[in-house]
Amino acid sequence: MTLMTDEVQTFLSNARGAEYGFVGAAFYALSQFEQKNNKPLYALIAFTNGKKFGAYKIEEGYSLSQFSVPLKRMIAATIVNTSFVYKDGKAGVRATKKGEPMGVNTAALENLRELLDLHNGSLGIKSAPFQSMFPVAKKAEPTAKTGEETVEAAPKAVDAVEKKAKDGGHNELAYLMAVQAELTKRIAALQAEANPVALAA
Repeated sequence: MTLMTDEVQTFLSNARGAEYGFVGAAFYALSQFEQKNNKPLYALIAFTNGKKFGAYKIEEGYSLSQFSVPLKRMIAATIVNTSFVYKDGKAGVRATKKGEPMGVNTAALENLRELLDLHNGSLGIKSAPFQSMFPVAKKAEPTAKTGEETVEAAPKAVDAVEKKAKDGGHNELAYLMAVQAELTKRIAALQAEANPVALAA
């Protein structure tokens, strides 16, 4: 894939046909980022998150928010130890972990270039090759807490419930009593589930 024109601006100005232009535009932006030209990537991040950036213009009446998550997946796979910051219309980068190297994973970027070449520069985000190269990250299962951790966390949850009652303008006593009644029902259901024979006897 050649990198002569600003593929990000081309993508933004043809938002109607964006599905097959996105991956090429993202590749262009990532390649430019590797060459220390950050503007195309900043613009792509901004526009896929409903913001404007610099002189870039989007086709009137269109949104590119459907590309926000796929772009995050592409960035996570191709750029290491780097987070992007937007404040007051300006963009910047910073290290996610201080003291560790930042920058583009050139092998991942080359793999993307080869994939685009294989598909003549036209690759959809729902296609199997894209999903394979940039899979959806699975949510980590929460770690089981000890009994002591659970007992320590419970009062904080009650504080949050009480605050919600206050902030919502509710009568705190009535609100907490209603929560207590609901908790009593749920506790009884959990106990019945955990020990059905003992409760039936």
